[in-house]
Amino acid sequence: MKTFQKQMQQGRSMVEMIGVIALMGLFSIGGIYGYREAYNSYRANTLKDIVLQGKVVVDTNKNGATARTLQLYAQKTSLNCSSAHPCAKMTSDGNVKTFSLSSQEPSGVCKKVLEKIQEFNNSGIDNITPNSSDSCGDSTVEMTFSFKVVARRAYSE
Repeated sequence: MKTFQKQMQQGRSMVEMIGVIALMGLFSIGGIYGYREAYNSYRANTLKDIVLQGKVVVDTNKNGATARTLQLYAQKTSLNCSSAHPCAKMTSDGNVKTFSLSSQEPSGVCKKVLEKIQEFNNSGIDNITPNSSDSCGDSTVEMTFSFKVVARRAYSE
């Protein structure tokens, strides 16, 4: 007469392993989303700093400020430009010069910039235009930040 003894099971069941994999997948998705949000916020803040520094560059050279001055500044920054999409432009109307900085940005960064629009407006930026409309779209968007500078008149005594 043979006796059957219970053998000890070793390892995990298939259900337990599938549960662990599902949890890892959920954590990964949450991590990717959090990373993307953090990057978009970082890039929006970086754009704000670049534009404000560009405004300071132009403000300190009010009488001699040119598009070339701003273009040289823009080349030293992390603006995403190309020959088809120049970073810096200037238009002049009498003693009022309008300077524009442009950058090709992902739509997530565009949305973050539009969320922070009040911060931009409080800092003297006159106009922020994503792709010449008010929407950021689903892919890469050309964002334009413009500000006006009134040239000082030279006074003679």
